[in-house]
Amino acid sequence: MQKLDPFQQFISAQPPTEPTQNPVSGSTSNSIGSSGINGSITSYAAASTATETELQWLLTMASQMGQTETIEVLLTTVVTEVQQYLQLDRVLIYQFQTENQGVILAEAVVSGFTPMIDETLPAIAFGATSQELYQQQLVIALESGARYLSPHQRQLLDRFQVMNNLSLPILLKEGVWGLLIAQRCAVLRPWSETEKLVLHQIRTELQLHLQPFTLYAQRRQQIKVEDTFAQILKRTLASSDTNTALANLCQELRQFYRADRVVVYRFHSDWSGEFVAESVGAGWISVIQEQETDPSLRSAEIVDYDRCNTKRMGSPSQPNDNIKILKDTQGGSYVRRLDVKQVNDIYKAGFSSCYLDTLEKYQAKAYLIAPIFEGGEMWGLLAVYQNTGARQWQEQEATLLSVLGERLSAVLTQLQYLARLQEKSNLLETQSQQLTESVEQGVAHNKLISRIGLALVQEKYAPDSLLDFVVRELRKQLKSDRVAIYRFHPDWSGEFIAESVAEGWVKLVSPGMNTIGKILTFKKRKGGDIAIMKLLR
Repeated sequence: MQKLDPFQQFISAQPPTEPTQNPVSGSTSNSIGSSGINGSITSYAAASTATETELQWLLTMASQMGQTETIEVLLTTVVTEVQQYLQLDRVLIYQFQTENQGVILAEAVVSGFTPMIDETLPAIAFGATSQELYQQQLVIALESGARYLSPHQRQLLDRFQVMNNLSLPILLKEGVWGLLIAQRCAVLRPWSETEKLVLHQIRTELQLHLQPFTLYAQRRQQIKVEDTFAQILKRTLASSDTNTALANLCQELRQFYRADRVVVYRFHSDWSGEFVAESVGAGWISVIQEQETDPSLRSAEIVDYDRCNTKRMGSPSQPNDNIKILKDTQGGSYVRRLDVKQVNDIYKAGFSSCYLDTLEKYQAKAYLIAPIFEGGEMWGLLAVYQNTGARQWQEQEATLLSVLGERLSAVLTQLQYLARLQEKSNLLETQSQQLTESVEQGVAHNKLISRIGLALVQEKYAPDSLLDFVVRELRKQLKSDRVAIYRFHPDWSGEFIAESVAEGWVKLVSPGMNTIGKILTFKKRKGGDIAIMKLLR
């Protein structure tokens, strides 16, 4: 990799001061001056041998860029005009999605070379491995066949027929937004000073116009995300049971994303874990059911001898990555950053074979994954899967999942609080019901005693009739099948002398027959307690 810095007199790697711009009209103002690129062109003209044609083209470009009304038109204008003016084989604009991965948003390419538009690629394809390293270098050049290229870089350059690559970081207030990339594919030839200086000027002007577009887009996106977030949570929190609420959340998210699967994965203390909630489309396996028979879906590592950065969910592994697992890293990059892991195509993301094997168990082809924290500690993961094929995830989709993952901590706390309240409410309701039943039984028993007492006073019952009245009323009160009175003899034998029995059951006492009473005898155990009642044959 080569560092090229032939124009340090006036090139600054710092992001532009925050401009104010109407994203519709495109008018811009900042500390550089109301003319936008004009101030930079003056420095450019003084420090180089720029021709009048070059200056006029730059002024024309500044005017065109200032008139664009959408970010898509702005980026398309830049790559198209630069590719034609410098007669390059390919010009790209690449936006970072994570620290070391991004997507090609705009491309102008000569017919016959492999298109790169919408490709999700690692940052190393264009020189450095991360956003941070691009911020430290003004420009990075790669040449096909150079010794400093890694095998991974050679593979990526060959895939798109790249002979020369020149990358310039696009710096906004928030940091490195992306890259302006120029490529030659037909011949290998050094970059001229004019090409490098023109690309720098375009990069500078692009930064000025991108900043207000991104700020405006962020505000609109935040409003939409907050509204969607509120609607989803409103429907999710209908249940106070945590697992039910999470299942509702998965269902709502799957409908919102129109995805094939949404899951919540919870970690245990040893960084193993399990799927606790899932919504899956028809025709796909259920990972909650599969984990019951497949131990690998619960283990703390996928395959401990391969490069699997995280247990099952993570970012693409690079050739020089250390072997890491969640147990060793206490959550890995999920703890260090609240980034959503975005993969548009698992087979183009540079994953190790062990990780691909596990993703194939989920039938996944693309995914978004966000960490869930509770009380400052890693609780689990929220994942959205596309199984039908690769998918180009939108920025809004990733942002929503990031917000959900970040705020699920408060949601989980609320759910647990609601669950405790519900548990207390259920306990109080049970106790109240038991107390009510006890009171009702007491009242009923008192009424029964009163009726029996009143009957004794008002009616002249014979002893046998009185006992019949008692067992009959008691059986009604107890709602039982049989109530009987058994009388003991001195030898602890005895007989049933009164009985009330429901229809369909054998009677123990028949009119005029007391022999049934001799079927049962009781025997005394030492100590005087009645211990045994047995049938006599």
